[in-house]
Amino acid sequence: MWYPIYKTKYGILLEKVFVREFREAFVKTLTAITEAVVGVQFNNTALPADIPQVEDVAKTLVDAVSNPNNTFNITVLPNSIQAALATTATSATTTANTTTTLPNTASTPTTTATAEGITRVKLVFKTKEIFTSDLQNLSSSASLIRTSLIDTIITPIYQSAFSSFRSLQVTEYSNGSIKNSLKLGFASTSVPNNTQIGQLLIKKAPNITAFIIDTNSVFVNDTQVSSGVSHKISVITASCLVLLSWLLTNQQ
Repeated sequence: MWYPIYKTKYGILLEKVFVREFREAFVKTLTAITEAVVGVQFNNTALPADIPQVEDVAKTLVDAVSNPNNTFNITVLPNSIQAALATTATSATTTANTTTTLPNTASTPTTTATAEGITRVKLVFKTKEIFTSDLQNLSSSASLIRTSLIDTIITPIYQSAFSSFRSLQVTEYSNGSIKNSLKLGFASTSVPNNTQIGQLLIKKAPNITAFIIDTNSVFVNDTQVSSGVSHKISVITASCLVLLSWLLTNQQ
């Protein structure tokens, strides 16, 4: 249930979310309370500097359950959410108000390494779909489902092309048809240029069947990226016009 929340926030850093145990919460109340211990495990190949702090893991869940537009079918007490590191995998506990409550866990690599700098690149593209207002809320069911779909499709494209690719994060969905705004994370030592990032998506667009990408709407860091096709056609057209003009001139 919490997987889409953390996947939206942490992208490929997240490996899995799993329930460790359910247990009775010993609190004085007339309402049945269940305490759940949930693990949030991160990719063990990530560097320590990239692993989220426990405070951030807890806050992510607090923000999600506190959102009045969430579609959860359980009641969770935001002030009961805690996060802590476990000995082997990090874990956190949460106490819920009615049926279930969920905490967070994270796993941190035991190896030490120099912190890797990450450069975030803004990628925006439009898909030929009908925009609905619930997509404006990134915690809504519609947004979480869409974010999971985009992550599943777009992440492998950049992982395969650039070894420096590290993460994908959706920052906004807006009208027109659907305008998708993302942040791509690359190792700062090897960041592709805007043209390489944009043209890769344009090149792969015809192979994507889950949605149709408008290849004339791809922007990287607020700069429009062209596939280069229109430019090549215009050069060929101009050459033909020059040749035609030369032939007509010599016929007179």
